[in-house]
Amino acid sequence: MATPSNADLNRLYAASLEFGANWRRPVLELAALHLGHLSGDEQAAISSRVSQCRQEIEARIEATHVTVNGSWNAELDDALEQWICERFPWMNPDNRRHAISQGRYYAWREHG
Repeated sequence: MATPSNADLNRLYAASLEFGANWRRPVLELAALHLGHLSGDEQAAISSRVSQCRQEIEARIEATHVTVNGSWNAELDDALEQWICERFPWMNPDNRRHAISQGRYYAWREHG
């Protein structure tokens, strides 16, 4: 099985963050829609990787939110973006910023 391209990983990650009709739709379903050029096994593998990535980022942001009691600042965003760069080097800047923004929103909704 081929290694997924950064473009495919970013395309699927972006789709996994969409609001509206696709909000929290199973990532494997999104892969079938957005990555039809990949085999079913490749779609399953990339879906698993993107799901795990999203879960790790959201968990990190939620833990940070709790630690700072919701008092966010630019330095925290920068630190989170740096962590994402190190942990998921394939992720593009737009997805990193969207992940942080959405993760902060979910943490705020959960913890106020």
